[in-house]
This record gives sequence, C-alpha cells and structure tokens, in this order.
Amino acid sequence: MLDLADFEASKIYNESEKAAIALAQELTLNPPKVSNEEEPLGVSSTTQARIKANFSDAEIVELVTGITVFNFMNRFNRFLNPDQDVESPPEALVALFTSH
Repeated sequence: MLDLADFEASKIYNESEKAAIALAQELTLNPPKVSNEEEPLGVSSTTQARIKANFSDAEIVELVTGITVFNFMNRFNRFLNPDQDVESPPEALVALFTSH
C-alpha cells in the first residue's frame, strides 16, 4: 500500500498495476459523482484503454469483480455496522483514504 496517494508517479508500480489501481479508484469514487451520460461505464475512456492494453478479457472480469465485491461489502458493512473483532487500521492508512 506504498505510494498509493501518488501511484501514477511512483516507481514502485508497473504500468499494469497502475492501470488496475486507476480502475479501482474510478470504480470506487466515480459512480456517485458522474452521470451515465458522462461516463456510461463509470470509468474514463483513458482508464478503459489502459486496462484493455494490459489485461485479457478474463483478467478484466476478475479485476472488476474483485473491486466491485469489495465496494459492495464495504458499503453493506458500513450501513449495517456489524460488530467486528478487528483492530482499527493504522492512522496513516486512514489518512491516505480520507484525504480526498
């Protein structure tokens, strides 16, 4: 989870990893912010092209499935607020995801 705040400029990630992170970011953050007319798939055409250039159709299905299942679980758990027997994440990680 290093350099996620500036993953595009990071030397830690290769192009495939950067494309996957961009996809996850857009699938997570865009749908509530953009209309179907603006982005019918909820992902920019630039990110779509990057994904198609770096992954097979089967890999894209796996990426989208993993991302959307975790988005679903996060929203489901946030609303229902089940008791959890896990420790809170480190403050640095919380700050990374709440700084937007």
